[in-house]
This record gives sequence, structure tokens and C-alpha cells, in this order.
Amino acid sequence: MAKVGRLRGLRIPTQAFSVPGNDDPVVVRGLSFSDISVLVEGYAPELKRLFDEISGDVENLDNADVLKFAKVLFAQVPDMAAVIIALAADEPDAAEQVKSLPFPLQVEMVEAIALLTFSTQGGPKKVVETVLRLVAGVNGLIADLKA
Repeated sequence: MAKVGRLRGLRIPTQAFSVPGNDDPVVVRGLSFSDISVLVEGYAPELKRLFDEISGDVENLDNADVLKFAKVLFAQVPDMAAVIIALAADEPDAAEQVKSLPFPLQVEMVEAIALLTFSTQGGPKKVVETVLRLVAGVNGLIADLKA
């Protein structure tokens, strides 16, 4: 008989960050499908633009491209960066509080989240392809609804 409950024992990779003035660290993980769906729903055009900027050659994406994504994200869509951190900390309603964290800490957190997310099987290439497919699907749905 197959073993039951394998998902319950999964250990999701995380990274903890100390926040000045707080006893408990903020722990983040890579983004899940539902997290990406939230981002696509709220930021589809911005995500596509960001991924287009870093993924001229999707076949050869590497961790340097992932870190470039974090830098471009803060420069172009800082509100989305706060949402990403809140989602990855399993506190999706805390984006406004994330905005008050020191900027260098936010950058470190987004870089860690990106690396944790893109370290999945298939690496950055597979994640970017999946997100771009989701964005295309959302854009198609919106066009259909407008028609």
C-alpha cells in the first residue's frame, strides 16, 4: 500500500531575515503557483515587461538574470515587490507594512525569493516560460471579456 500524507511532511526551502528592532525573523519561501496567479492577476502587463527585459534569451537564463529581475522590479514596480515579499512570507495582507522595511532588506528578500522560486526543477527558464504563458492567458481572457 502506498504511503499516505507525503505532502504533509514536505519541507519547503526558506530563508530567514532579521528585522532591526524585532525578536522574530521574517521567513520567506519561493513563490507558489497561487502566489504567481495573484501577481499575474494584479500585475500582468508589468510582469510581462519585466520578464521581456531580462529574458531576451529564455533558453539561457541563469541566476544573474534572476538578480537582475529583482533590481529591475524595484526600479519599475516597487509596489509589486512589497506584494511579492508579503506573499512569500505567507502574509499576503502585509504588503503595506513591507513597504516600511529598510530598502536594502527588501532587496535582499526579493533576491532570496527569486532564487528560491527559480531553483525549482527546470530553473529560471521554466518559471519565466510558465509566467509568460499565464500572462498571455490573462491578456487573452481580458480581450475576450471586452469583446
